[in-house]
Amino acid sequence: MAELFASTNLQLIPRPDPVLREEIFVSAQDAQFAGLRSSEQYCIFGIQPLMPGPKDEEFAARVIISTDVVPGTIQINQHFLADSGFQPGDERFWFVYTAPAVIPIQQVIIEHPLDQGFVDREINDLRYRRNEFFVKRCMLVNPGQNIKELTLRMQGRASFYFRAIEPNLISIQNKAILVFDERTQINLFIPHRKSGVDMVVVVDGSGSMDIDDFLYDGRRRARIDGVKIALDLLFQVKLVSGSRVSSIAAIVFGRNAKMLYPFEIEMRKLVDESQLGTIRESVRHVNSAGLAKLGVDRTGTVISNALKLASDLLDLYAQENNEKMIILLSDGADWHEDSKDKSIGEVVRTSNDPAVLADSMHHDSGIRVHTVAISDEATFLRFYPNERGQIGSIPNKALLRKIAEFTDGMSLDSPNADELAHIFEDLGVGTMYPIN
Repeated sequence: MAELFASTNLQLIPRPDPVLREEIFVSAQDAQFAGLRSSEQYCIFGIQPLMPGPKDEEFAARVIISTDVVPGTIQINQHFLADSGFQPGDERFWFVYTAPAVIPIQQVIIEHPLDQGFVDREINDLRYRRNEFFVKRCMLVNPGQNIKELTLRMQGRASFYFRAIEPNLISIQNKAILVFDERTQINLFIPHRKSGVDMVVVVDGSGSMDIDDFLYDGRRRARIDGVKIALDLLFQVKLVSGSRVSSIAAIVFGRNAKMLYPFEIEMRKLVDESQLGTIRESVRHVNSAGLAKLGVDRTGTVISNALKLASDLLDLYAQENNEKMIILLSDGADWHEDSKDKSIGEVVRTSNDPAVLADSMHHDSGIRVHTVAISDEATFLRFYPNERGQIGSIPNKALLRKIAEFTDGMSLDSPNADELAHIFEDLGVGTMYPIN
């Protein structure tokens, strides 16, 4: 780590800005003298403590070379400066030095308490101003730091707190700066919006799910094994005691859609823990013999048929004040009959685009769809390089993301235990929204 700027050679000036961002601006001349070679760089802003003894206070910051800064001065976002507790004219020593490590945040779940009447407006505002509020924001973390100690300050808003973050803080062995960028998946958790949840789990049992390009614990498995792993993780979660889940059903689909739990076309109320055993038992039917016995036509993949059945169940059985939720586990390989090459892969007949149908369901009935992708195109082509262009075999993660996006749902790239746990554990206390 090398010192770049300090109060011994530069004058600190607050820079007017409507929002809080961890930003420091320097002139090109001073940047060149300090050895900065790029137009911006993440660094650490440090302040001498008020009283002798404690360590210096340190904050992550982005240093930007700017033509409107006078040489010999350094400008700092006025809200960031105030948040640090430093005031212009403060006699304490301050300094800026290079960061030991800069790590992009891959995905994060942040929590923001809101009054019920402001939820929709706040979510829309955060989505519209995502770049302004989040992109290139940064946080300093130290080894052993607890996620509960992290906060993201917002000007004119309450601070955001963190429920989950990737990379996991446990993996950070040295002081580092975590950075939000354009690719960071941001999910907002709002506590207690609805009184309960009525949930339908939708499982892809089509022929493409037999392809063995699903990686788990370093081993190749069939995609359908990935579904069963995800289902088992789901049903291990405490869905009854302390949860908002009121009623549940499970559907499996190929070209058609059939009930997996219960066998009747209905939803069952969750009354006691013993039901979880019955639900987990139903997962055993997710195999070739079990799907044949259920009457699932595996020669096609028609996601829209499954979504329609799930939507009908929710419209018929969901309680009036409950949240309506679908969890879709699939490879996304939904293909239309008008494909030019019908000799390979799966041919699918569907009168509805799944994403458009999901959007309509969300608009008409308030149904949200969380999607879990089983495998992806890159992994498939890694094991089957000669299968490029095979209709109905290649996973379509983009379609699953679109279905989730159109319904204010979350889109998970794999049936990861930690990610699934966050969805299902949080059902008991609130609702999640992607900030796209």
